Amino acid sequence: MVSNYKNPPTFDEGKPYESWKNEVEMWTRVTDLQKKKQALAVALGLSGRARETAMEIPVDDLNKDTGMNTLLEKLDGLFLKEEKDRTYDAYSSFDRIMRDSSLSMADYIIEFEQRYSRMRKYRMVRCATEDVTLSHYRDEEILTISEKMNTAEKQKILVKLHRQFGHASADRLLRLLSSSGTKDTECATILHRIVSECETCQRYSKIKPRPAVGLPLASQHNETVAVDLHELEPGLWYLHIIDQFTRFSAGSVLTTKKGSEIVKHFIHDWISVHGPPQKLFSDNGGEFNNDEVRDMAENFNIEVKTTAAYSPWSNGLIERHNKTLTEIIMKVKTSNDCDWETALDWALMAKNTLQNVHGYSPHQLVFGQNPNLPSVLTDKPPALEGTTKSEWVAKHISALHTARRAFTEAECSERIRRAVRKQLRNTDDRYEMGEKVYYKRVDCPEWKGPGVVIGQDGAVVFVRHGGTCVRVHYLRLRKVKNEDDGHVMNDDTERTIYFEQRQNSTGDTNSNDDAGDEDPENQSDADSDTDDTETRVSTGGQTDKEHRTDVQLKIGQILNYRDVHSGSLYRAEVLGRAGKATGKYKSWYNLLFIEPTNVAGKTDSVDISKLQNLQIEPTVDIVNSSEDVLITKDVSFDHAKQEELKNWRDNNVFETVQEEGQKSISSRWVCTLKETPAGLVPKARLVARGFEEFKVSELQKDSPTCATESLRLLLAVICQRKWTLHSMDIKAAFLQGVELSRDIYIRPPSEADCKGTLWKLKKCVYGLADASLYWYNRVKQIVLEAGGKISKVDPAVFYWTDQDCAVTGVLACHVDDFIWGGTENFSKTVIPHLRSVFQVGREEHDCFCYVGMDFVTVDETVHVHQESYIQHMQPINMSPSRAVQHDSFLCEEEKDLLRSKIGQILWVARQSRPDALFDASNLASKLKNATVQTIHEANRIICKLKSKKVVLNFQHLGRDPGLKLVLFSDASFGNLSDGGTQGGHLIVLMGENGKFSPLSWQSKRVKRVVRSTLAGETLAMSEGIDNAIFLAMLFSELTSGCTDHSPPIICVTDNHSLVDALKSTKSVSEKRLRLEISSIKELVQMQKIERVLWSNTKEQLADCLTKKGAPAHQLLKALSDGQWKLE
Repeated sequence: MVSNYKNPPTFDEGKPYESWKNEVEMWTRVTDLQKKKQALAVALGLSGRARETAMEIPVDDLNKDTGMNTLLEKLDGLFLKEEKDRTYDAYSSFDRIMRDSSLSMADYIIEFEQRYSRMRKYRMVRCATEDVTLSHYRDEEILTISEKMNTAEKQKILVKLHRQFGHASADRLLRLLSSSGTKDTECATILHRIVSECETCQRYSKIKPRPAVGLPLASQHNETVAVDLHELEPGLWYLHIIDQFTRFSAGSVLTTKKGSEIVKHFIHDWISVHGPPQKLFSDNGGEFNNDEVRDMAENFNIEVKTTAAYSPWSNGLIERHNKTLTEIIMKVKTSNDCDWETALDWALMAKNTLQNVHGYSPHQLVFGQNPNLPSVLTDKPPALEGTTKSEWVAKHISALHTARRAFTEAECSERIRRAVRKQLRNTDDRYEMGEKVYYKRVDCPEWKGPGVVIGQDGAVVFVRHGGTCVRVHYLRLRKVKNEDDGHVMNDDTERTIYFEQRQNSTGDTNSNDDAGDEDPENQSDADSDTDDTETRVSTGGQTDKEHRTDVQLKIGQILNYRDVHSGSLYRAEVLGRAGKATGKYKSWYNLLFIEPTNVAGKTDSVDISKLQNLQIEPTVDIVNSSEDVLITKDVSFDHAKQEELKNWRDNNVFETVQEEGQKSISSRWVCTLKETPAGLVPKARLVARGFEEFKVSELQKDSPTCATESLRLLLAVICQRKWTLHSMDIKAAFLQGVELSRDIYIRPPSEADCKGTLWKLKKCVYGLADASLYWYNRVKQIVLEAGGKISKVDPAVFYWTDQDCAVTGVLACHVDDFIWGGTENFSKTVIPHLRSVFQVGREEHDCFCYVGMDFVTVDETVHVHQESYIQHMQPINMSPSRAVQHDSFLCEEEKDLLRSKIGQILWVARQSRPDALFDASNLASKLKNATVQTIHEANRIICKLKSKKVVLNFQHLGRDPGLKLVLFSDASFGNLSDGGTQGGHLIVLMGENGKFSPLSWQSKRVKRVVRSTLAGETLAMSEGIDNAIFLAMLFSELTSGCTDHSPPIICVTDNHSLVDALKSTKSVSEKRLRLEISSIKELVQMQKIERVLWSNTKEQLADCLTKKGAPAHQLLKALSDGQWKLE
């Protein structure tokens, strides 16, 4: 639509010419221009070829009433002729589809459909003139799919087709269905899912192509040295040592593959000349992967790295040089009949002095110059004679020249070039711990597995398959795409039949689409060559299989691609198009380079259709599947609000006063849906905006709540006394607090219908800063009136005693949730008094949920777990392209989501899962500089929590005099990423028979910097002793009514030095550490600590609280059995 009727419509060759003519016709009817001026206006508004054609018309011819007709006739001759040409070409292509007399009608229809779907169409309409009998295709043999079928029926038919056609690919089956007339769009999605979930297709699919190039392993001499053994003849090898940066080689001949000989020759040939390297790179053979080589590396500060099994390309540099060096040695040995040592020495000299690396020979890069070898350019007259009296010198000179000549020949060897020039693709897949994978071995045509990934070190992935651990190169791994056993197409019973069908099939089954069943090692060089100019465009981590030229890029998108000529990887931002979208240069774009650094900031225009491995980075897209959206459009909270107002009146919370300018605060409603056995019930809470109150910062706000350790100890006491565990919920607790000591006025809500008045509060209400404190004071007041006592160490724990000072009942409060147990007399006297004072809601026993934990009583044993909460935890979902950016820092949105997940994990670990506490603590410390890898770690912890159910058992432990608190403490010196030390402890209440109830566990960073393992272990034990003394005093209160009968404390550590230091009178050298050890000794002398025991690390239950990857099976077994025997 034109905005000004004096301006004619502009012409763009990208839109149909007839459409533009219609716009011009409409414009001529609404414009105010004179008729003779209209053609001039239209001509001036044209561009491109249309303008050039219009300019050929004389001005006088356009400046007439018939000027518009003249202009349009001229343009018709240009553009309508082109449309006629395209029409003719389309119909000509259609006419060339002829049926051969030898072709059946059914086969002709199939071929016609295939060719018609590929050809260009121009206003063509297909007509059906008659039905055709499909000859040898019988109706009952054709599996048809219609849109009337549901998804399950379609999947059943497509699964059968997939199997009957020898597990054909999804693309081939789609082409077959399309040619048979099936147009259902859902088939493509179902077929791709069937193929991706088919176990047979996964087992017999081809492995990933090997990488064409790899990143350099060294940037300076002697940084990384690779070693390998190459066989010269049976029982004879040579050790080849090569520097990864300079390509300088050394070596010696060996007659044995013993580790001691490898160490001896490596020290002699390399370390004695060049010094020890930083890294030693080798394959996984026993001659290098042994204790002697590792011992040498430890003593010379060398880092040892090995490749995966069956992946020689992982150490491709030395494998390639082995080929060249071996060929030189063989030629020198044959030509001069010298010994193997002489041939090897001069072969190494020729390779080191003649090879060109970074513009210099390896000898020049290492020593600064080439050696002074015999040469016509530098020889003095005696050397030019070419004669010698010594046979030994003659052999060596002859070997020297032969080696140099052989190196030149080997360097130009067509066989080597053909082997090296294979074009291979590289992928950077990462495998996370716990993922299921298949792995490939050379001696087996099908994939083995599935196994479980237990770790990855660079290109080497460690996979556990049954009871064995295998090391596999990542290119020989394939992820199990469907982990839901209920959906895996496990057709083992029919595998033999379908495999034979695939072997016996012809035509379709031998097409390139199914060439993936062959092992690349068995293919010829020609088969492995691929076309480097093929464009692969990826959005979200997937690569198109076909050449793409219609990619539409947007400004600001980030591209990653490989340059065709240099092979370098580039990362760039799209600035815009470099040509018209409909023109010759529609695939050209202007880019701003980001990487590599030598071109960062520069701009250039590139043709994206010519780029290799083109990947488009999608924007960060985090999907939090755990978020539920609740639509409350049809939910009414009116009744719930009236119930809340009634609670305020019944509890005498306020009195109504006239508004006379008093300072007041506002109120608001908090509406929720509470899940009850009867379903979701609307709840409304009226809260005051306490932050509006004057001088709110000066108020005392904190109120005690029951500590987690106190709650577990309360459970242990109840089980020890064989009482029944109960829970009690107080309704509208804050409205039942003590009277307010200050004047507060709030504006009533509109639902109260109190216009012109204010409410003067008598009691503290929800929303006020000190509401919880007023409620606690009310609880304390009622408990004291009922004869209870407040614990001296935890004011949220109360207990009752009889006239003999024997404890008859215990109670702990967590805000408005009570948990209690006691004698029958306690249940009949004290609890009814509490019910009469407070408005009590739900009361439960035997099986209930309390503060996020599930309590189940079975045969006087209380089981505590958080399984329902854990199963509702969801991992953080990310788009595939974002998930592979492991070292990329998180945005604020991702950090907020990660912070939430860390909070959930820490809550579970501190309440019921001590086996995950170290991982949770370590994860929380990384939040400030969190990366995508941190999210993967959080997801692994969530999967770990879900994989195993852990139940804490609280039980009767036997006689009270035999009870003791056992403290398991441990520390790991310098194991944190910043060099810090992690300390941890576990405290249990244990009986004489070894049964125990877990009370407390902790894993956190040691407060100060320590300089030794002894210091770390001492501080960890000291921290645990403080907690144990607190629990011992609370246990004494809850069992005897006073703090004088604390159970003895036994400390267990796996550090011999600490045990010896506590027994010895000799002081340790570190002054600050003496104070900690002295305090522990004093507690031992005061008999608050009964003894300190040493334990084997494998039997140290706190070991997994301080180390990453430490086995937790001993701790989990002890928690499950509820028993542990102290040695």
